[in-house]
Amino acid sequence: MNILVLGEHGQVASCLRQRLPDATYLGRSALDLEHLNEIKPALLARRPNFIINAAAYTAVDKAEEEVESAWRINAHAVREIAAAARELNAPLIHLSTDYVFPGTSERPYREDDPTDPVNQYGASKLQGEWEVRHGGLNRWWILRTSWVFSEFGHNFVKTMLRLARERDVIQVVDDQYGRPTYAGEIADAIVCIIDAEASGEALPVGIYHCASGGTVSWFKFAQVILSTAFAVGLLETNPSLQPISSANYPTPAARPASTILETSKVQQSLCWGSTNWMPNLNAVLLLLARHQVSSNG
Repeated sequence: MNILVLGEHGQVASCLRQRLPDATYLGRSALDLEHLNEIKPALLARRPNFIINAAAYTAVDKAEEEVESAWRINAHAVREIAAAARELNAPLIHLSTDYVFPGTSERPYREDDPTDPVNQYGASKLQGEWEVRHGGLNRWWILRTSWVFSEFGHNFVKTMLRLARERDVIQVVDDQYGRPTYAGEIADAIVCIIDAEASGEALPVGIYHCASGGTVSWFKFAQVILSTAFAVGLLETNPSLQPISSANYPTPAARPASTILETSKVQQSLCWGSTNWMPNLNAVLLLLARHQVSSNG
């Protein structure tokens, strides 16, 4: 199977490379998604029979200033990708986000719950979903993910480690809740979809929530990150954490208060089961600690 992955250096794509080493991976140097008129010809020239769009503009605060870039990559480029997939008759997996929701629900969000993003990042990603859903494709799946972390790329885990080396006290919001998700779990779900398609037992098209088990605030997540990092020798000191409210930590982009995703649909439909995020976090921090030792050695 000729599989094409967009977003070569992202967290999910990096994990996919370990699972699908024979796939073709395209990053910005090979195909800049801001150049909309180049996308469809580039995909048609490579003639994949399966496309995974793991590329996105993910800088939530910068998206409030760079609105055109965020929408070009997260929405308009997706329209071109979907058009190419339709012409190739290639199934498309597209990654989206929990930030399409307003964060006001008192229960975990289901796939069919109303969306109403509170920032430009979420709005642009929601439009990207629309482009896939209405792109005339026969086979498509949208995976909404949340709070993605891994040993690769940029993420909250690495930000906390950097701040821990720079500061004695770190303030973290304690009134925003979600489900941290290891990028490797998302990659596993993608592989399950591909395998199901190849076996003739295809997953029904649609939107699926793909997140690890366990709900925390950013503050509680940070606590576990730093205490574990200190325990495995990744940090020499364990700085003090202070919980604060979102009101006391203003950012350019508003954040939804609670984007907990209900994942029973994907668990029932795939050979994929949502595991708690803590063991995966431990594994990531151990990997980073070993890399730090080898680099220093």
